[in-house]
Amino acid sequence: MVASHSPSRLKPLSKVGVYFDEIADKYPRMTSSGILGLIKRREKDSILRMLSPAKNDSVLDAGCGSGFYSILIKGLGASVTGVDISKRMVEIARAKGIDAEIGDLESLNLDNKFDKILCAG
Repeated sequence: MVASHSPSRLKPLSKVGVYFDEIADKYPRMTSSGILGLIKRREKDSILRMLSPAKNDSVLDAGCGSGFYSILIKGLGASVTGVDISKRMVEIARAKGIDAEIGDLESLNLDNKFDKILCAG
């Protein structure tokens, strides 16, 4: 568990959380084609180069969404924990094998320490 609070103690879902819950199922398609797809492909190379996740690194993916970066980082051998405000996005990330928790980054209290933190997207 990443957060020291339970989901029932989270403040009411923000407009951002509601928005991403509503688009969660189509989000991967939205960000893999058209102009968003082009931006994501360029962003991905830069982010992975700057983050340079290594085997056995512990990485927090803050705002992990559906797990796009978490999957890439995990594939490079790092341990990844994702946090996102959208319950549906976390469900999708978990279905992809990502250790993810529902949480609001503004009030998140972390029990774990991480070698690296990613907040992108």
